[in-house]
Amino acid sequence: MTSTTDRPRPTRMDTLTIAPYPTGPEYGCEPAAREIAEAVCRLYGGDAWRAEHRSPAWPHPENEIHGELTITVNNLRTVVHRHTVPAHTHRDLFTLTVDGRPVPAHLPRHRLSHATETIVANLWRDLHKMSPAGCDHLGCPDVPTVLTFGAALCPVHAQRYAETGLT
Repeated sequence: MTSTTDRPRPTRMDTLTIAPYPTGPEYGCEPAAREIAEAVCRLYGGDAWRAEHRSPAWPHPENEIHGELTITVNNLRTVVHRHTVPAHTHRDLFTLTVDGRPVPAHLPRHRLSHATETIVANLWRDLHKMSPAGCDHLGCPDVPTVLTFGAALCPVHAQRYAETGLT
């Protein structure tokens, strides 16, 4: 019998292409992914978008990427919303990038980190160059780029949260 550290990590990812219009019965993330893609396209004034959602082929506590939604607007701008969970933890982390650049994160009160409104609001703030608030860790002035359920953290405090559960 091999130990759990000897086994290969189950990292195969499935990719789902999101169509602009439903082509049949939908399941899982399709309706939410389409809603986010349409909202992002409207925000950037686009008239066409492509979206793909990647997720693990099977759930496993060693899979760190739980979902990655990539949206391309007018073949010019690429937005990636990534949901990661450090292996063997239940600490959800959400990041947003535009053309590979991290977007400063802001979590409005009583909003979920992965909700369409939160994603679009953060993109809107970035598009209009609104100055980001500081990290939610007490006394930290750094720019937050990672959302959790209840906090917007800078990369240093997000890493600490991922490792220890403390912000």
